[in-house]
Amino acid sequence: FALCFAHSGLFAQDVKPASPQDATPQTSTRPVSFLLGGGLTLGGDTLVTATYTDGSTQSIKGGGLYYFKAGADWRVSPSVSLQGTVGYHAESATGTNGSLKFSRTFLEGLAFWGLVPDRSIGGGIRQVSDGRLTSSGVASSVGTTDFKASLGTVLEYEYFFSRRANRAYGLTVRYVSEKYTPTKFNVAPVTGKDLDGSHLGL
Repeated sequence: FALCFAHSGLFAQDVKPASPQDATPQTSTRPVSFLLGGGLTLGGDTLVTATYTDGSTQSIKGGGLYYFKAGADWRVSPSVSLQGTVGYHAESATGTNGSLKFSRTFLEGLAFWGLVPDRSIGGGIRQVSDGRLTSSGVASSVGTTDFKASLGTVLEYEYFFSRRANRAYGLTVRYVSEKYTPTKFNVAPVTGKDLDGSHLGL
């Protein structure tokens, strides 16, 4: 991630193709580009289940539910790029008299290879920090649990709807493999079995 920004000053000028034949839709005119992403995820072990007054339930999973990320994409060559991002991942169950939430932040470093101009496949590593399950109101008996995550792996398939100049829009399907170990409960140190946080995302 730091390397991408370190090179951004070196590539401040647009790169002009030598001839019209050299201009390809999949090649950004700037090797380093800013990126934003977000999506929905599903999977992982059940951490806790909320029961509402109407009898319905909602489970907080180790791999749910939504995430946002931002970072940089460094195009090493027309078909290869490196990405570094920082993000926020969470799932919550909220009622009028209480709430439950599992949240964490993450860093990802990925490498992508372009299969064709509008499709690419990639993978890399993901490190989660600040994993925490919190509760409030009538659900406060659940307490607060802090988690430590092991280094995870990411696989991603990306399809671009539009990819030209310095702007692109796409859809990705991703799989993340990771585990969480409880380290504290209500500030007191604890030990426990690993919990699966693996998930599919879109």
